[in-house]
Amino acid sequence: MYFDQGASNIVAKNNLVYRVSQAGLFVNLAERFDGETPQNNLVTNNIFAYSRRWVLQRGGENQSTFTFTHNIVLYDKGPIQAFPGKWSCFGDCPRRFLMDYNLYWHAKGDKPEFITTDPDRHQAEHYDLGGWKKLGEDVHSIVADPQFVAPHPPQDDFTLKPGSPAKDIGFVPFNPKEAGCTHPLMRPPPLPPAFPRQVPDPNDF
Repeated sequence: MYFDQGASNIVAKNNLVYRVSQAGLFVNLAERFDGETPQNNLVTNNIFAYSRRWVLQRGGENQSTFTFTHNIVLYDKGPIQAFPGKWSCFGDCPRRFLMDYNLYWHAKGDKPEFITTDPDRHQAEHYDLGGWKKLGEDVHSIVADPQFVAPHPPQDDFTLKPGSPAKDIGFVPFNPKEAGCTHPLMRPPPLPPAFPRQVPDPNDF
């Protein structure tokens, strides 16, 4: 999901974002790069799985860039947050970006790590979840296996098993197969591909 420069007041809900080559979510600058203009984007009740590079990327230091809540984050490569990246807080992290009620799980069992950066982006402060919570971020979030049915190719089944701890963050299951165009009259006519198709190897992600 890519919110380009100036994108504000967007609600992104009930999306499955998996095996993308870059960030699962990138929120670029606000309309005015003054550090004060709020964007007020809400990202809630989504599944982010196996982003190849990192999960979250922030392009500006504006207030209220995004609220990231009730999401499931499953990853096995790279960090949760992009670095170098815009994660300066100026002592007011939740006013810049608010993360809470999320579930984090590293497929290899590594503990999640979070960062803040200085304004010139050359250095980062690293936090475990406990230290991150002291900054006011992810206060009610948990680290737990979400227990997907079969989150690997060829099944790619991100249905939650009964008893999944995702219920503890208020996650509401949704059916990803309901995404996209549903009216048959709106479907475009079949056309040959403009370029030769190449099927990627899922193991590359």
